[in-house]
Amino acid sequence: ERLPTMSISVSAVVPEPVSARPDRILITASQVKPSSRRLWIYYDQDRGIEITDIRSSDPKVRVSELPTPLAPSKSSEFPAHQLVVWLPPFAEFPDEPVSIEIHTSDPDPKYQKLVVPVEKRATIGAATKEFTPSPGRQLHATLRPLPPQGATADQPDSEDHWRCEARA
Repeated sequence: ERLPTMSISVSAVVPEPVSARPDRILITASQVKPSSRRLWIYYDQDRGIEITDIRSSDPKVRVSELPTPLAPSKSSEFPAHQLVVWLPPFAEFPDEPVSIEIHTSDPDPKYQKLVVPVEKRATIGAATKEFTPSPGRQLHATLRPLPPQGATADQPDSEDHWRCEARA
């Protein structure tokens, strides 16, 4: 007797053996003081990479490495080097994008240099002037999956597609 066939769809996110997270840094108009951001260089434990050099294309954006790499944890199975990116206030940030180059000891040339852009943005996402609440009014926002072309709202193709619906 033959058993019925069952099809199962499987999808997975397979990370690169060496990667920078976040893959870009945004600076917005709300940043009126110097600030800092964390940048993690994740790597496969078998690779055991070192950071050999860190460069910023603009001297106003400084980067330094924290002395101890992060060990794998419950939230991430990859170890990571932790960097701190020091940013000037929005008004002092250059209009053209700045890039941070991270050079590693990885034997694969593809992972020997990672580039993380740092960009100046007036606003992020759906936050526009029409949604700015006036004093005394609350703004209610709901994040919902945004379907790509050809998909429906019930079946987004990934968690990376989001829409912000706002109402006053």
